[in-house]
Amino acid sequence: MPKLRDRYGWEHEPFRNFRDQARGVTAALGAQNKWLDTVQEWFYIENGMGSVSGIVHRIAHRALEILDEFSEILHERHLETEYPETREMAEKPRDVSDALETVCTILDQTEAALLAFRNASATVPAISLKTENLIMEVSADQKTVLALWQMWDNGISASSFDNWAKNFAEGGAG
Repeated sequence: MPKLRDRYGWEHEPFRNFRDQARGVTAALGAQNKWLDTVQEWFYIENGMGSVSGIVHRIAHRALEILDEFSEILHERHLETEYPETREMAEKPRDVSDALETVCTILDQTEAALLAFRNASATVPAISLKTENLIMEVSADQKTVLALWQMWDNGISASSFDNWAKNFAEGGAG
């Protein structure tokens, strides 16, 4: 008599074909959480930008929410979520522009990992299509960071920037 594990699991077709990409997603989301927490501390401790720090911190923790959503997608086909090790961020940002670019780069990496998984899992449309919702969530976070970066590029002072970020986070700017 067949058992569930005889059909569903990473060792079976079609799932084995996108296991590496699933690990890539969990690695990217783990890195997003860890590295953006490092960047948010840099904004807060090194620069006294509590509002900008709060926005980056929220995005860091969104990675864990997205990881939970991704795990639920896998669990629908009785696939276990695997968690590769997350290395530390290589170096801290040099300045505000570098910090914002770092956040964008990390979000780009997360989006690329999700896209690779979506493409690799296309033979299981329910999994592939649900991944698109996660891509859109990352894109919304990217939009927030781009708005911050654009305002910083206007050449305003750090305190004015942080005050603008506070207003932006409360829905009053942008």
